[in-house]
Amino acid sequence: MLKTDLTRQESQLVLSLKKFEANLNRIPYDALYLQTSVLPESEKSNFLSAVNDMLQPMILLHKWQKFFLGNDDIVLLFSPEQKDELEAIIFKIKFFVPEESSEDLTKIYTLKKQFKEFMALVNSQVGKKKETNNTDEKAAPAKAVAAGAAKEKDKPEEKIKKQPLTPKMLSTVENSLKGTDFANMIRRQSVCAVVGSSHPQSMFDEVFVSVADLRDTMLPNVDFSLTPWLFQHLTETLDKRVLSHINRHDEGSFKSHFSVNLNVSTILSPDFVSFDKEIPSTFKNTIFLELQPVDIFSDLASYIMAKNFAKERGYKICVDGISHTSLRYIDRERLGADLIKMFWSQDILRRLEENDETLQEDVKRNGPSRMVLARVDDAKAIDVGHTLGINIFQGRYVQKMLSSAPGKRRVTSFYIGK
Repeated sequence: MLKTDLTRQESQLVLSLKKFEANLNRIPYDALYLQTSVLPESEKSNFLSAVNDMLQPMILLHKWQKFFLGNDDIVLLFSPEQKDELEAIIFKIKFFVPEESSEDLTKIYTLKKQFKEFMALVNSQVGKKKETNNTDEKAAPAKAVAAGAAKEKDKPEEKIKKQPLTPKMLSTVENSLKGTDFANMIRRQSVCAVVGSSHPQSMFDEVFVSVADLRDTMLPNVDFSLTPWLFQHLTETLDKRVLSHINRHDEGSFKSHFSVNLNVSTILSPDFVSFDKEIPSTFKNTIFLELQPVDIFSDLASYIMAKNFAKERGYKICVDGISHTSLRYIDRERLGADLIKMFWSQDILRRLEENDETLQEDVKRNGPSRMVLARVDDAKAIDVGHTLGINIFQGRYVQKMLSSAPGKRRVTSFYIGK
């Protein structure tokens, strides 16, 4: 018997399912159940709006059907032929909600085989009123480990012998930066979800200054790594210039869905406080602050302070510059990080071919859904990432894929309010 206290969309869903029941073998859809009711009440409004924006183009293009239930859950009837594209959207949705909520957030049903199970679920949920869930995301304590990596993007270190950076050279570079159009030095590269054979789905853009380009332009015969204390000072200067540039950029591209490379000291500086004041609170949890492990572990107490300071304001933390060998020393949960960025290397493939199980264990321990495989330069890297369970990628090859993808899909409308 059909319940009499259903909303209009709930009634339409139940009636549609009743029609399918007459001939299960000819059902043209599978179903996604999105259990929005598990989310904290404070996040639901923005979440529902964002999901609607993300699904609407696919609904119009592929004639999917979407139903909002009275308890805020969502049912999507989609064509099985577009399952990979739906999986990519699901991956993005789950990535921006607290991990404890993401596990139960979505479930896909093959209606030809699971119709009774899905129908029972729908009947148990329709007619329900909204409930409040006050689950809060908890930051984890840090683990004292050590690792190191360069801060440069998608460009390997040169092997030729160069001279070290000196205080005089540093002063020259910093003075030159004052009179330089800094916008010309800013680089952007998308971090994308690539699920199965679907096209890349842009999750956010990394905004950075290419230190390699800066070095090649101003000091081509200098190796910054030979004097790490001076290089650290230079990166702090670049941090402040990048933050200032983002705040002054008024055409809207730096409001949400980007990451920025920072030092721990920069997060604890007045420059970051000024930056924070210009960012709308509803967008802050779409912004990642990328930190280098050598910076984190050189002063773990300062990192914990900076991490807590940033997270209290809604930002997310990414540990950048991890190699496949240093991954064993990283514990993402204890560091309270939301994301780890591991650099692609042919040695990863070699380790898999040699059945080295420690790499798979390291990835599994840190959570493959919270890892980016970066510096991806060919299709093989994506295949290897999928083998490890990783579905987030960054690099020149991914950027090329994104540029050639239909519609060049972006997620600029997607955000979760605090």
